[in-house]
Amino acid sequence: MVKYQSKSAYPYNLYKDFSNEFNGTWQPPLLSVNNFFGTIKATAFEYKNSFCVSLIEARFDRTINVKLLESDENIITIRIGLKGDWSYDSLFSKGTNDGISIYNSVQEYTIMYPKNDTVKWFVISFPSNYFNEENNRYGLELNELFSSTQPLYYYQNLDSKIESLIMDCYNVIDNKAQAHCLFLSRAYEIIMLLNQQLVLKNEKTKSIHPDDLEKMSELKLKIINDLSTPPIMSELCKDVGMSPSKLNRVFREVYKTSINAMYNDYRLNELYNQIKHSSKSLSDLSDELGYTNQSYMSRKFKKKYGISPSLIRNN
Repeated sequence: MVKYQSKSAYPYNLYKDFSNEFNGTWQPPLLSVNNFFGTIKATAFEYKNSFCVSLIEARFDRTINVKLLESDENIITIRIGLKGDWSYDSLFSKGTNDGISIYNSVQEYTIMYPKNDTVKWFVISFPSNYFNEENNRYGLELNELFSSTQPLYYYQNLDSKIESLIMDCYNVIDNKAQAHCLFLSRAYEIIMLLNQQLVLKNEKTKSIHPDDLEKMSELKLKIINDLSTPPIMSELCKDVGMSPSKLNRVFREVYKTSINAMYNDYRLNELYNQIKHSSKSLSDLSDELGYTNQSYMSRKFKKKYGISPSLIRNN
């Protein structure tokens, strides 16, 4: 495992330091690192009042642990992990980093880049007081979270609307002038959507200890890196040093779902990707993904996607 620590959560500072540490190239808006542990490509635009939007893709041959240390900057980060591949040659991805995380820099936060996986992030960063400034006051409910001086962590699943907005940015990434404009507009749209969703859910965020956040991140990777075997609670408890009740509580606080529900959801996502992009038989996929039989797998798949696996394969 390769470990890296940064004293700054602001992307332009982080990319510069990371590039210097690992002999990469940082010429804004482009970051490129090709080293013994893998490759990183990023396009990052900085706007007025330190509002920054980045699109990142990385492929690692080793697990990378990036720890953002507690700082006085109080930078808000909205980090959105995407499913599927953009440009690498692999046929499918487990999407181990998909989901939306919002956190601030008054606490330590660890980002895990798993070994032998492609990770893709759309990252929006800005000072905590950004939406308090006169020209940026939109009556956001989220601003109560952004302005907090207490540790903040919020997570929700990635939805299709936000994913579509991000893919708009990816589609113009080779046109710098167009990307510069679109990144900013799509970032604002995403913040407005997140604000609307948070209001509708009427959810309250909880302060979660940085050590627990790191343990849950590592646990999530462990659960979904091997989808052939359902998670065994006694082993998971031993890995993180928690009782079953505490583990279930902290995991749900972080990811808004149970361990088994997340495992089953990722298993179905992987099944969908492999049906679409591989030539493996449904019987083989059933065995590889740990289903008791193909019929049971097909029922679960149809319940989630509204269509049977065989119809997707045939089409």
